[in-house]
Amino acid sequence: EILNHAFGINHFQNDILNHLGIAPKIKPTKKRHCVLLKFWPNETGTLKSVKGYQKISEAKFVVDSIQNKKPGDKIGPAKYGDPSTCMLYLVADTHAKLMGNIRKVEKTIDIIIE
Repeated sequence: EILNHAFGINHFQNDILNHLGIAPKIKPTKKRHCVLLKFWPNETGTLKSVKGYQKISEAKFVVDSIQNKKPGDKIGPAKYGDPSTCMLYLVADTHAKLMGNIRKVEKTIDIIIE
């Protein structure tokens, strides 16, 4: 999904073309800047809520959002090998806007555990 937003590359189509012996269609110039952000809690516990997730997932710079854990699930930090609590795909036209959007998301998202 990131390749499609950043370069306009359809990975699945190119994979099929490659298997058929046809040269894949790859555009050399960057279309937009994008990033995948994953969030984990600081300590192990039971997820109570992800504060700010609903608000930030509706922002226009968020292309896709996935919440891997629901309230009541056991969660933990990445250093213990636990999966991320939520993921957000962000897209922007310039690198500076993307960095500003990342800061907004990091300030907004708060994982509350019991």
